[in-house]
Order: sequence, then structure tokens, then C-alpha cells
Amino acid sequence: MSVPKSTSSSDVPSLELRSLFVYLRSHPELIWQAVRSWPGRLWRYSLGLPERLHHQAELRYRGFALGIAIILICFVTIAHSSPLRLLIPGLAFPIPQSEERSFTELSALSRTQGSIIKVERAFLKKGSLDEQVLRVAQIISQPLDYRDSRPGNTYQALEGMPIFSHAIRKIWFQPDSGLMLIDLRSSSISDELDEYYRNAPVLPAQKLKITSLYFKALTTSLMEQFPEIKTLEYKLDGQRMRMAGLDFDFSERYQR
Repeated sequence: MSVPKSTSSSDVPSLELRSLFVYLRSHPELIWQAVRSWPGRLWRYSLGLPERLHHQAELRYRGFALGIAIILICFVTIAHSSPLRLLIPGLAFPIPQSEERSFTELSALSRTQGSIIKVERAFLKKGSLDEQVLRVAQIISQPLDYRDSRPGNTYQALEGMPIFSHAIRKIWFQPDSGLMLIDLRSSSISDELDEYYRNAPVLPAQKLKITSLYFKALTTSLMEQFPEIKTLEYKLDGQRMRMAGLDFDFSERYQR
């Protein structure tokens, strides 16, 4: 005589769900009736919601919590950040840093006058000496701002210069003797000139003049800004040599 298998308690939900699916499949009209009735139910529920909120404190609490959750989710999505970073001030968005640069008088180029002029630029005096020298070389190539070109002063062109700072290969400094050596890549100097004048071809003499003015302005600015530099020396591709047709002499040692 066979003993009937006992149905465990874990099998009861699966049997109930299976029977429910079978029943709904055999009566599809019930599904459509429920779908059609939902808009009306929601409308009636919304009409009575204000009165229920007025009398039911628990419903008000749930609505308030749901609103806070929705707002938090929206902020998380917009800010692309975690909820924890939004709840702690200063983590989601960086706090603006104070301006650490100070206005310093540097030598710059005036393309309209074809000469070196004095301008005030925001300069960050932080980091190693090599980093600051490279920063000065970059600033000199930048276009003059409104402060340097306002009417009342001698009007200067608001145009930048070739970025010759890209040609700097290496910077050495000897603290004992105060000698600074800047090694330049000659091919990068030519490339920067070609890039700068690609839409406005000029005579080779104009390119040589701009190059000479830039390195004269760089030499003057470095001597004025860094008292520890006693002697400044340039090299082209690792050698002390002149550049053909250039007024500025790369083979010379510039003393303070």
C-alpha cells in the first residue's frame, strides 16, 4: 500500500500561484475589466485624498516620506552622485577655492608695436623653480587681457603669440652658482611659428622678429621675477648655438 506524499508548506505558495495563473488564463475578461477599472479607482482615490490626509496622520507621514525620497532620487540622478554625498555638505560639489595667484608685472609682446611692453598678469608663485619658470614662459604667449588694452593706455592687440613654451625640453638650475639652463627643441620652435601663421602667411623676417622678441621678454621676466637666477643660458637641441637670422643669441650667457 503506497503512502501519499505529503505537501510541504513551501510548495503551497507555488501551487496557489499556479492555480491563479490557470484561472486568469481561462478568464481573460477579468484582466481587462481590472485594467479598465483602474483609472476610475485612481480618480475616486484622488478626490478623497485631501480629506484623508487631513484626518489620517499616518497617511500624511507616508506622503511626506515619499516626497522626500522622490526629491532625493531626482538630485542623485541629476548630480550623478551617491545619496551619501548629497546628505553631507561639501561632498557632492567641490567647495570653490580661494584665488592663490597674485598680479605680477611681466614682460610681454606687442605685435602692433613690434616691441616688448610691461603688463600685469595673474601668476601663481607655487611649486618648484622649474614649474614657475615654465609657467612664466606660458603666460608670455597668452593674449593681453582688457586690463592691458583698455582705452587711455597705449592700445595693444588682443592676440596671442606662438606658444614657444612647448619647445622647452628641460630646465636645470644650479643653486650654488645661480646658473639656469634652458634646453630648447629647435623643431618645435619652427612648428609653433608655422602653426601660428598658417592662415596668414608672412615673410620669414617677421617670424624671426617675433621669436627674438619672445625670448627677450622671457629672459627679462625671469631675471626680474627670480632673484636667485644670476645667469641664464639657452641651448638648442642640447648645444650652445645661434639660430640663423635670429637677433636673439642663444649661444650667449645672460648675466643679471
